[in-house]
Amino acid sequence: KEPEGKKQMLLSTIDRAVETTQDLLFISRIENTSMRKHKMVSLTSICKELSELAVALGDVKHLVVTTHIEQGIQVQADASLLRRALSNIVHNAITYSPEGGKVTLTLYTEKTTKQIMYVVTNEGIGIPKKELELIFTRFYRGVSSKGTTGSGLGLAMSRIVVEQLGGNIIVHSIPQKKTQVIVSLQM
Repeated sequence: KEPEGKKQMLLSTIDRAVETTQDLLFISRIENTSMRKHKMVSLTSICKELSELAVALGDVKHLVVTTHIEQGIQVQADASLLRRALSNIVHNAITYSPEGGKVTLTLYTEKTTKQIMYVVTNEGIGIPKKELELIFTRFYRGVSSKGTTGSGLGLAMSRIVVEQLGGNIIVHSIPQKKTQVIVSLQM
């Protein structure tokens, strides 16, 4: 018989491989689907759900999670795809925040540019400038992500969904200080 620890490690490796395969299939599905045919969904509701998730995940690390969610914002999209894309961003903000840090989630409309803005900011390790251009590349895991689980597909997936909706994702980061992810969508 194999030692129990070796079995657990093997099962864990298999689970990660299955998750990675599922993520790749998901990305393929997104890239081959037109998102323009979807219904109007409440982005406000999705962002409130993500705020609750952030608070729950942040409790473990004693994070201060602040939210500013504008009411009545809707967008034409597949709700589950959009939720998954935005949850990747929120999850990363929580994961890369230090114990006792701060995370802010903001949803608002920019009337002058007719944009919907979802901004996720965290205090934390930040992302070095040379890595910023690579973080949306499939399978890319930055230096600071070592020791965390994940396939390196989350942000690639988020970008594909947002771009399929005609939107954009921009990341600003100051290493050892903060990272801000800005998702903009057309009203």
